[in-house]
Amino acid sequence: MNILQAFIVDDHSIFRQGLAIMLNKLNNVKVIGEAEDGKQFIDSIDKYNPDVVFLDIKMPIMDGIEAAELAFKKKPSLKIVVMTMFEEPAYFNKMVELGVHGFLLKNAEMMEIRKALARINEGDTYFSEDLLKKIRHTNTEEPKSNDINFSRREKEVLDYLCMGFSNNEIAEKLFISPRTVDGHRANLLSKTDSKNTVSLVLFAVKNKIVDLV
Repeated sequence: MNILQAFIVDDHSIFRQGLAIMLNKLNNVKVIGEAEDGKQFIDSIDKYNPDVVFLDIKMPIMDGIEAAELAFKKKPSLKIVVMTMFEEPAYFNKMVELGVHGFLLKNAEMMEIRKALARINEGDTYFSEDLLKKIRHTNTEEPKSNDINFSRREKEVLDYLCMGFSNNEIAEKLFISPRTVDGHRANLLSKTDSKNTVSLVLFAVKNKIVDLV
């Protein structure tokens, strides 16, 4: 079994300790290091060489945005999961542009953390549905999607992506092949000018293309 080497970056020691306990209970994850700010993380990334990093956004000395940018330059294959209590939307946009692989609320349960890691380990992305609801309810931007024509199938795929389903799960739901789902997702990325699935999901929620209760 491939064990994911995890690293936690957060300026609150209690949160780091709690998350480490949860992650170490998973049979395919091992926490190999921690840092209390972005600079400490970047200074130690070569030493620990993690597979996945759980990264806070707002931290002293060096915040998560700068840390993520520098980390990707050092290790492009690194998987970054942003842990947040819901910051300003601008922070999410910057993280999405950098290409992070997931967003979780800091109060996420074990089951959701396991689900997010499974998605990311398969090369997919993950966005907390609870976080998406918060973003939608606080978003004040004007919709930019009125001139985009989505096919019925593209809209169905987009709905499932926003609910956190993987390509294989969407294929089973819609009785189509995973390759067909990939094709629809590629079309969605192109039509919305989105960099990856995370940015696509954020675009759909902010522009109220999908319905989240």
